Amino acid sequence: MSEDLISRDAVLDACSQSYDILDAMGRIEELPSVNPKPCEDAISRQAAISTIREMEEWHTGDAFNADRVLKHLRDLPTVTPQPKTGHWIQTNEFFINQDGQFIYKFICSECKSLSYFRKSNKKAIGANVCPNCRCRMVEPQESEG
Repeated sequence: MSEDLISRDAVLDACSQSYDILDAMGRIEELPSVNPKPCEDAISRQAAISTIREMEEWHTGDAFNADRVLKHLRDLPTVTPQPKTGHWIQTNEFFINQDGQFIYKFICSECKSLSYFRKSNKKAIGANVCPNCRCRMVEPQESEG
């Protein structure tokens, strides 16, 4: 399973608008994941929340110091999003379309959604990506890892 990554700019923006540490953590939890979309400066959601939790421990009752939090968030390492991969699991179910082609039911190994495709040599034709979770489809041994 790939790490949950978020945009550093979005984190910095969320924290600069926060009124306290709990508000900052809540805003970070609500940010959309950048996986598997490309993002030049992604950071781990867990690392951002952990950094803010550490700041909460250092917090001595003074006003929320967004500048101090932002400095620590800027120092987090950049993480490169890794594309999700999965494979199609073929079922024994099929139907024949109006053109007389056999259309088989496949299940995505990652999100378990159902999709229907023609097949050739036990492979789904035209199904390189799951339409539901956008997972890149590979041979089963390539997706396990």
